[in-house]
Amino acid sequence: KKQGKREEALAAYEQALAEARTNAHKIAQDTRGKLKADIERRRTAAETELAKKLAEAETRIGDIKTAAMQNVDEIATDTTTALVERLIGKAPTKTELGKAVTGAMK
Repeated sequence: KKQGKREEALAAYEQALAEARTNAHKIAQDTRGKLKADIERRRTAAETELAKKLAEAETRIGDIKTAAMQNVDEIATDTTTALVERLIGKAPTKTELGKAVTGAMK
């Protein structure tokens, strides 16, 4: 009788241990799944934020480049006017000047 009870107790212990392992495995899988989803959500949010900042930076760079080119045109026009006037004693017309500066900038 004692042998039978021991075997029953051992079988119950092994069953409980197997159930605990299965439960622990399930908990670990669930936790990994939740962590993976959270990491993916954070990564997506970070990528979205970076894309937004990159687009803003590209816009600012474009604005700066446009402003710089306007300054270059103005400087080129002023310089050309001064040089031509100095060389030939007469300032070029706006049409002549525009053609010359545009041609030189290409």
